[in-house]
Amino acid sequence: MIKNEYAVLDNDLLMINQFFSSLRQEMNPKLSLREVSKYTGICASEICRLEKNERDFNSLSILLKLSSFYNLSNEQFVSFYHLLSRKDSNLFPHQKIFPKRKKIEIKKESLKKLRDFFVKRRTEEKLSLNSVEKFIGLTAGEILRIETGYRKEISLRSLIALSKFYDVSDSQIIDFYMNAIDEVNVNSLANSKEKKLGK
Repeated sequence: MIKNEYAVLDNDLLMINQFFSSLRQEMNPKLSLREVSKYTGICASEICRLEKNERDFNSLSILLKLSSFYNLSNEQFVSFYHLLSRKDSNLFPHQKIFPKRKKIEIKKESLKKLRDFFVKRRTEEKLSLNSVEKFIGLTAGEILRIETGYRKEISLRSLIALSKFYDVSDSQIIDFYMNAIDEVNVNSLANSKEKKLGK
């Protein structure tokens, strides 16, 4: 079990649920779950469960995709990190949001860089997997799965624990956010598929 010093609070994950729920239901009331799903690739029923607080907002990929879809600023994205790492209990205030009508994908190389960063920091500190486990409570096996990429979906609870332990900076969070997403116009994607079918 992750130690309290590095753990994410349930109420903070709930705040992120409510943040994204308000973006769609209050600021963009005509935006349907199906449309959000179309561009983000997140199942509509999954988004619905998150908005109803029936599931913890504990997925890095979902956080990245929704943040990019709603065109959140660097400051807003960093505020999630501050909230979950208990640096600041307030999320960056809402602004007028204009969702992107683009297909959003997470770059595989960005996740690899994230994994490599954790390996590098652990190596620099001359720490074994078991040593990191003793410090933060995340099991050595889970740390290894994250570092090797065997764990395809990184949970926010694990990510925050490692980020706090390795003292990740705001600028590093922003750099990751700015380079993690590929955006493709849906029309361009459709045209590309039509060309392939025509060959």
